[in-house]
Amino acid sequence: MSECNLALNANVNLKEQPNGLYVHGSVMVYTAETEVMIEEADIPGINSSILLLKLTITPHPGPMKGIPRHFSFEKHGSDVSMFTQVQVISNQGESCTVNISVFG
Repeated sequence: MSECNLALNANVNLKEQPNGLYVHGSVMVYTAETEVMIEEADIPGINSSILLLKLTITPHPGPMKGIPRHFSFEKHGSDVSMFTQVQVISNQGESCTVNISVFG
C-alpha cells in the first residue's frame, strides 16, 4: 500500500439516538469530473473494533487540475460505539486509518 493522500476524520456521537458514526474526508483527484464513492466494505476486517470502508475513485476525462473531492459516510445504531478506528481503503491501493473521536 502506498502512502495516504486522504484527509480523513471520524466521530461518534453517543448522545443522539440512535448513536451515529460520521466519517468525513477528501481525496486529491486530477479532474473535476472524477467520481468518488465511499461505502462499508463487504467483508469485515480482522479487528472488529476497526470499521472498514471502501473508497472507489472513478477517473473521468476533463481538464487536468488537482482538486480535492469530498466524501462522507454515516452509520447509525448502538453498535457504532464498539468502533475505535476507521480504515479507508481505496481502489487505487491507498489505505488510511484514523482514531474515532467520541462525543457523549
